[in-house]
Amino acid sequence: MEVNNFYINDIPVYFSKTEKFKTINLQIIFLNEFNEFLATRLSLLSRLLNNSTKKYNTKKKIVNKLFDLYDANVSVFSYPSYKTSLTVFSLEIVNEKNINDKTLINEAFLFLKEVIFNPNISWGSFNEKEFFEEKRRLKESIEKIYDNKNRYSIKKLIQNMCQGEISSVSSLGNLEELEKITPKTIAETYEFLINTSNVSIYCVGDITEERLKEELKNFDFKQNSKENFQIVSNEIKKINSVKEVKETQNVNQSILCMGYRTSFNSNDDDYFAGLVFSEMFGGLYTSDLFRVVREENSLAYSIVSQMIPDVKIMIVNAGIDGKNYDFVLKLVSDELKKYKEGTISNDLLEVAKATLINDLKETEDDPKSYASYMFKNYLTGLNLTISDNIDKVDSITIEDVKKIAQGIELDTVFLLTNN
Repeated sequence: MEVNNFYINDIPVYFSKTEKFKTINLQIIFLNEFNEFLATRLSLLSRLLNNSTKKYNTKKKIVNKLFDLYDANVSVFSYPSYKTSLTVFSLEIVNEKNINDKTLINEAFLFLKEVIFNPNISWGSFNEKEFFEEKRRLKESIEKIYDNKNRYSIKKLIQNMCQGEISSVSSLGNLEELEKITPKTIAETYEFLINTSNVSIYCVGDITEERLKEELKNFDFKQNSKENFQIVSNEIKKINSVKEVKETQNVNQSILCMGYRTSFNSNDDDYFAGLVFSEMFGGLYTSDLFRVVREENSLAYSIVSQMIPDVKIMIVNAGIDGKNYDFVLKLVSDELKKYKEGTISNDLLEVAKATLINDLKETEDDPKSYASYMFKNYLTGLNLTISDNIDKVDSITIEDVKKIAQGIELDTVFLLTNN
């Protein structure tokens, strides 16, 4: 799909006009710092902004307004990319052409403007009742990580592996910082976000460029920040020895997490080869780890690998019997060694590439995914089309995968076990 680019009050807008979808999707994204201090505040702030505005000052009023907008969807969420926070204000509405209502786009865009620029703040503080309710809910969400043993184990792996690094900071936040936040300080965080962010806009749907410009001119954007926020890591971590950490709890199944440092990030030329490697190694049901550890040796209930390219990390995690810890560790290490030596299945390579290509094609079948794709292009500055990416994946060779494997080194192992 074709993407057009224009500016509204110094704010870049990326727009794909298409009749392919029955909806119009709009994402307005604020880039700012991500650090331990801001993480908890942004996590709580996004929850507050989701729940009410000055005009629609209860959750019920928000829900009723969305119903009036033909079941529109508006959401606010925040997540990190390396040292950058991304706060996304998202709107999805049915195309007014399908319901013969020529006011819907205008009303929906004005409602999103209300969500962004008119929060439920009075006298420099968020509404106290709403604030303490959302603070309580966020506290529960943070505490529940302990109950999800897989999420807990990955969190503990990252904390041990990335001590002192931004990667160890949870996007949910932490309880210590949460306790310090008040209705006034979270209002200050909102002002910081609105006034110091880099803002960009993405729209996908059947709307004219002229109409989109007209609607966006109603938004009260501040001067756009020109700060160069760091979205990917270029750090090279030297590993002197592998850290092994074990924790005992009353669990039915042990969780093994292995953290690796990689040599590439999502802006590097090797990025697509890294994705292909990850699929082959442990991302597919036909992957080598699944085949060797689970099917051939029956040593894991589940085993997967996943790349976190923004911070140059790969994680392998598996549900195992604790007594098989050493053997599973050896099997995973032996499989990686085979890749480093070039013992790589061409058939599996083709399956991995076909899977990734299919995922890329599906991006154009989902408006939210395509808006996110346009945003990724903005972040990286690469301006690649879906076809460009498909060609890059299709060109990956066994030698490319071998090169990726040679840049992957085990850093830390975490085992949650009951013995």
